[in-house]
Amino acid sequence: MNMKMKKYIALAIMLLSASRIMAVAPVDSVDTYTNHTVTDSVFVQGRSNLTVNNVNVTSTGRLRLSAPESVLITGGFTVNLGGTLNIYEECIHRIRLDYDASGNMIRRQEETELR
Repeated sequence: MNMKMKKYIALAIMLLSASRIMAVAPVDSVDTYTNHTVTDSVFVQGRSNLTVNNVNVTSTGRLRLSAPESVLITGGFTVNLGGTLNIYEECIHRIRLDYDASGNMIRRQEETELR
């Protein structure tokens, strides 16, 4: 395989990796999370303060809320038996890329640390 072909393959891998990053990255930070039914795993990141209203977490749902300043839950909020609610002060999302000696990416690992 010549060098030009290796560059095209590396570019294709990078593009595929970038599209995968977009598919699994957390949603943009928001100020409110309102009128939702959570049936599977959902993560909501507040910009500064996050207000949550009229949310139902079903028995199969997992809702994780995070905001740097505060998470305020107002009327109409339920978590059914079996459902999970986690509230975090801080969320740190990292993507670790490891390369071999030739500069080829050999591993990509996503890490989310919730505090």
